[in-house]
Amino acid sequence: MKNILVIPNIPSEKTTRSSDYEIAKVLSESNKVYYLRWEIGAPLSPAARLRATLKDLFKQPDTYKENSLHILELPNFHRPFRFGRTFNRNILAEWAEKLEIDFIVSSSFLQFPVAKAAAKYIFHFLDLYSDAESPVMNRLIENHLREEIGKADAVTACSRGLVESIKSRYKRDAVFIPNGAHVKDFENGNSKERTDILKKRYGVSNRFIFGCVGNMGKWMNLRFLINSFRKLKKQMPDAAMVLIGPVIDPDFARADLSKEDIIFTGFVPYGELVDHFRLLDVGLMPNKVSEFQHKAFHLKIIEYAAAGKIIVSMPLEEIKLLGFPNIIFAGETEDDWAAKLALSRKLPWKEEWNGLAAPYDWKNIGKQFENLMKKL
Repeated sequence: MKNILVIPNIPSEKTTRSSDYEIAKVLSESNKVYYLRWEIGAPLSPAARLRATLKDLFKQPDTYKENSLHILELPNFHRPFRFGRTFNRNILAEWAEKLEIDFIVSSSFLQFPVAKAAAKYIFHFLDLYSDAESPVMNRLIENHLREEIGKADAVTACSRGLVESIKSRYKRDAVFIPNGAHVKDFENGNSKERTDILKKRYGVSNRFIFGCVGNMGKWMNLRFLINSFRKLKKQMPDAAMVLIGPVIDPDFARADLSKEDIIFTGFVPYGELVDHFRLLDVGLMPNKVSEFQHKAFHLKIIEYAAAGKIIVSMPLEEIKLLGFPNIIFAGETEDDWAAKLALSRKLPWKEEWNGLAAPYDWKNIGKQFENLMKKL
């Protein structure tokens, strides 16, 4: 048994899915795992950011159990970043020594640098971190990543595209360890009765249901998707579209399109997500094509597959590399999307596809991290 500290990109809360948290949980089955948690201020609220900063700065060090994990809370400094990084590095090193940490797995893109001698260090790269509206922030993040990747004993990345980016940008070889899913939860699914309850709740009984799951931000391409569905609806009057998750895109924050059989569910508790995946007949991946999206590992593709769904997706490179036969790729036009949505209804699920998602179960992902640790 090893003592492992997991430093997330953004700390998980009980209402959200987080790959860092899931990695920590699966590693805790055979190790003692500490998961670092701190305060998060709402991105658009200066007052919330200030409250979070002050609360963290004056926080007393604490550890407590949360299921199989040991949650670690430490005083830490949010801003200014230059001073905060030094402060946070030092207190992390102090507690790594106190807790006799053997391995640190970090996805922190700015706030928590790791002291080189603190423990064996794996830096896990989750996304192309950038903030196009802030060149200063971009430089800070880039400098942090370059420093952390340079000092890490091993670097991992959740997509093949990110592995290539790390090689070209930082001259480091990275190990591909993808994101995962609780595959059996999706395979076992829910009862017809529970599905019927959801259909009745959303007014989509006796409908063929298209839908997508996730935060509905600008990247989700909602206007494009809705227009594509409207075109489909002209030839498929019994179609409905259910958009599952909080709406962040301000153009649709208060939209009510239920008369067009377009349903916004709003926030769905984590415990109900599997039921909502099973509600759909076809899963959608409409995200805008960009370098970020090409190199991201889109977890919902694995979850759709585990739930036995045909998928219509934008032609994103990382999704293509999965090679899943249940995916139909649609071009970047509304007409092509409408056509591919219609085609997806005719594509039956095949029994030999039932194991597509199995390699991406969180238990298998955890084993890949443990195997890497044995080599360090």
